[in-house]
Amino acid sequence: MADFAAAKTNAFMLGEATVMLGAQADLHKLTPANNGIGLVKNFQLVSDVGYVELTQGVQNNIVHSTMNKSMIRATFEVYEYTSKNLAYALGMDGSGLVTNTVATTLSGAITGSTTTPATSIDLTSATGLAQGDWILIQGAAQDDIYVTQIASLTGTTATVSPGIPAAVADDSVVRKVTRTALASSVDQPFLSLAAVGKLADGTQVKVVVPKVRITKGFTMQFDTKNYGNMPFEATVYRPVSTDPIYTGFETRAADIFSV
Repeated sequence: MADFAAAKTNAFMLGEATVMLGAQADLHKLTPANNGIGLVKNFQLVSDVGYVELTQGVQNNIVHSTMNKSMIRATFEVYEYTSKNLAYALGMDGSGLVTNTVATTLSGAITGSTTTPATSIDLTSATGLAQGDWILIQGAAQDDIYVTQIASLTGTTATVSPGIPAAVADDSVVRKVTRTALASSVDQPFLSLAAVGKLADGTQVKVVVPKVRITKGFTMQFDTKNYGNMPFEATVYRPVSTDPIYTGFETRAADIFSV
């Protein structure tokens, strides 16, 4: 006798997912190398369907129903706190941001103070830096950090604002950083999302969503008990004819490709 509820396939869900975000028009161009957001756990795609029901008679028996709600959302935990992921978490388009690798050192000590902040600093190299860039200057202590903007750059001498309100030793590290707006009033763009995972038997599954917004996600938590993560929630929208990716999605909001 066969077991009750005996399995028919090996299509069991267990494992990780690669999540990619980008511009709407780039839905079919998203790649893990260029658009992947790194370590992600607990990716979930949930469809919430609702119906309005028509009843009749004293007993209010249901005689018909019509779908009046079809919402989809994706949730996932993002562990890598890159500038790109921070921008996505805040609902912005982070696809154009790259991790800054520009770094140099001071070629002379900074002699600023709280009463007379230093506005001119000398760098060992200015390669990769330009007027308008934000830089981080590391002082002697681990938490002795100063952030300022390059107002002008002549050779390897930078005029900065705000000034540095402390003395910083020669040869201290200077890094280029990205400034990310928190609680911006700018209307945020729609994005596209793709997620690739595999079933327990190794079969690949791909989800493509042409129109999403990251409506929840930003969390910055410094904790000694566990690694922090940003719990993203992406709201899925039905494309309209003016969206870059509309053809093929006229009657749906996402596609799942599986064997």
